[in-house]
Amino acid sequence: INAEYMGLIEAAGKGDVERVKDLVYRDKISINSFDYDGRTSLHLAVSEKKADMVAWLLINGADVTMKDRWGKTALAEATAGEQRTGNRDIKKMFDRYGPQEPTHLSNKLFIVVLGLLQCLFFLLFGLLSEYTDETNGTFDPADPKDNAFEKLYPLWTDVHVMIFVGFGFLMTFLRKYGYSSVGINFLLGAFCIQWHALCGAFWHNVFNDDWVKAPLNLETLLLADFGAAVVLITYGALLGKVSPLQMLIIALIEINLFAVNENIGLELAITDIGGSMVVHMFGAYFGVACAWVLKPKNIAKCYEDNVAVYHSDLFAMIGTLFLWIFWPSFNAAPGEGNQRHRAVVNTVFSLTASCVTVFFASALLRHGHKFDMVDIQNATLAGGVAMGTAADLYLGGVMPLVIGALGGFFSVVGYVMIQPFLDRVIGLSDTCGVHNLHGIPSLIGAIAGTIATAVIDKDEYGAGLGNIYEKIANGDRDEGEQAGFQFLFMVITLAVALVGGLVTGLICNLPFLHGPGTHYSDVDHWETPKSEIPYYFDNEVFDDDRGAASMKQIKKYA
Repeated sequence: INAEYMGLIEAAGKGDVERVKDLVYRDKISINSFDYDGRTSLHLAVSEKKADMVAWLLINGADVTMKDRWGKTALAEATAGEQRTGNRDIKKMFDRYGPQEPTHLSNKLFIVVLGLLQCLFFLLFGLLSEYTDETNGTFDPADPKDNAFEKLYPLWTDVHVMIFVGFGFLMTFLRKYGYSSVGINFLLGAFCIQWHALCGAFWHNVFNDDWVKAPLNLETLLLADFGAAVVLITYGALLGKVSPLQMLIIALIEINLFAVNENIGLELAITDIGGSMVVHMFGAYFGVACAWVLKPKNIAKCYEDNVAVYHSDLFAMIGTLFLWIFWPSFNAAPGEGNQRHRAVVNTVFSLTASCVTVFFASALLRHGHKFDMVDIQNATLAGGVAMGTAADLYLGGVMPLVIGALGGFFSVVGYVMIQPFLDRVIGLSDTCGVHNLHGIPSLIGAIAGTIATAVIDKDEYGAGLGNIYEKIANGDRDEGEQAGFQFLFMVITLAVALVGGLVTGLICNLPFLHGPGTHYSDVDHWETPKSEIPYYFDNEVFDDDRGAASMKQIKKYA
């Protein structure tokens, strides 16, 4: 470090723009020269609050990423100064003259596609939707259709909370993907509600050859929320590996296939009140098939950000608790009368058993016999998934506990053993482990529903039998035949989901549908706080114990 370098740095600290110009252009002194502490001319100009000097240095190419001996960049110092004093003059210079991040290739196309789709919704809703008897006229307390609103609305709001708060926060565990976890979840939920209201009506008309307009009522909103749940389950498998544009394309296709599969279930007259097959199985296996196609090419380089930190895991637990509390409403909402009552009771007991069993299984199977937050965030919910098909059946006091415990235990087995095996053998990258939370428990739920159907006691259901098993109540099927149709629908759902997911993944791999440039990070699609953790240390290599511990954690997850 010679005197000329120090002269440049001192002149910058004094705000002497003319002197700095002479040293840089006449004497050819590097604008990024630094002193013994690693502080550049830009560091000094920022610390001395010389706004004009900062602006000149930035315009002429000063490196904003250079760090002093304490690991601080000039940008970090400007941000800290703004936070301490409230003076934004220096930070404004960085915003105005500092290097700007390039726009990701998919962002502009996303703007066009999303704008056109919403305009299309304006047109389609204007032409093809109408209020139904339930939403026309005035409220009459004596009219069953008006009373139906009062009974369904509280359950629908619970499901709505699950979609936007539960699913959104459950996915915030990634340390640098929180904006996308909550934000894109918000977007997809709102988009899918509109899209399913149209697609659901279209495919219902196709299957019934009865061409009517899309009904605008609470039942449509409930079914649309279920459609949104399917896409959000799929999003969990793809989290951090797809762009918002790709997720829009996936939602467009998946909602249609979901509506087709849903109507196949109605044609077969199967029972699946809580959607173990219709919602969870379809969303999970569509998602893992899509994720297998869309896995990052250089996945080993992505694992550094495919990890959680303490506070991101706590945020994810918020989602877990919301889902766990409101799940009985999800399973009960499509039913009627005592169907709903049984569905709530069975689901609550199934969830409690899965919660207790997951703590047991996590301590049993994890290294050091300690709880793992991945298990607690996710597998504790498996009882709700596993109870979906049989939620409104007469199961007694023990079976809901057994189904919930099986769902929870095998969900943990999925996270500990099956997911690493699939990743190693076929390269399946399932970010949230939706196969473990939704896939495996949905198989347990479908099988439990098939067995329960084969051994039902029709006398227990009385007049309500037709609400659950229409074909048995009409004498068109016996219990064994109905169980066979239950199993058949499980096979159909798996086939439609897997094939649909593979094809959709191939479509989203087309060159013009650009995936994220940076996986498991918000930087491509969001304004992120570069001067804050975790972004501040992006390019820093730690040699101390803290860095070694971080690398061990990354390798563990990898």
